[in-house]
Amino acid sequence: MRKGGDSFDLARAMRELPLAVLGPLLGLPEGDRPHLGRLAIAASSDDDPDAEGALFAYLDGLVRERARERGDDLVGTMLGMRHEGVRLTPSAVAANCHRLLLAAAVTLSQVPVATVMELSDNGGYAAWAARPDLLGSGVEESLRWASPTRCVVRTTRCPVELSGVVVPEGQVVVAVLASANRDRRVFADPDRFDVGRRPNRHLAFGTGAHHCVGADVARFALGLLFTELFAAYARLEVVGQPVRMRSVFVDGVTSLPVQGRPRRAPRC
Repeated sequence: MRKGGDSFDLARAMRELPLAVLGPLLGLPEGDRPHLGRLAIAASSDDDPDAEGALFAYLDGLVRERARERGDDLVGTMLGMRHEGVRLTPSAVAANCHRLLLAAAVTLSQVPVATVMELSDNGGYAAWAARPDLLGSGVEESLRWASPTRCVVRTTRCPVELSGVVVPEGQVVVAVLASANRDRRVFADPDRFDVGRRPNRHLAFGTGAHHCVGADVARFALGLLFTELFAAYARLEVVGQPVRMRSVFVDGVTSLPVQGRPRRAPRC
């Protein structure tokens, strides 16, 4: 890479994305968003056991305040919703906001980082940037490749047969999404990042009743992000060792030094 490129920490920069997307949707006060972003990231790791509780307490207080003076944001919409004829309680709305923020903090911050780590050294970044027609399929491949939520834990509600094995009712089951997204029976050459991969039946957003409610928002936000990255930088190259997040459930990076070659000369 030529001298004079922009050097920055991509993982730190991507921490701003989840709240940039969800902050306006939830009507979160702009001044609180950096703090909430830090709490959401910390709650995704094993380093701060108090972060998840602090995040929920903030959201619970915010929802109860909004219940007295409902707005036209997503919080106000959920407060007006009914399930089987019963209005959602403030605690239920706060729980939904809590899960949305945690999911966004994992997906929107980690998918771009994992993608750039893979593509920076093999010419894949520049090749994808030159193919705007593959933006959508490339985003799907980024989601499959990153699989930032390694696994989820569920409990069977009835006996179910999986691959010839009967799992009884009440059994705790760990679904390893990262492994499923590398399944050779589903994906041809699964260890290759292929921006044109079709079909791409990945499970990064789960499936069935537990399919991520924010999947379309995440896809849209990631599409915009990669469009802006490709417009700003002809190349992005990793120039330092990544620092891994310590987490059982999340495959994440807290620091990734990169250098970018700008496409346009900076304005004076």
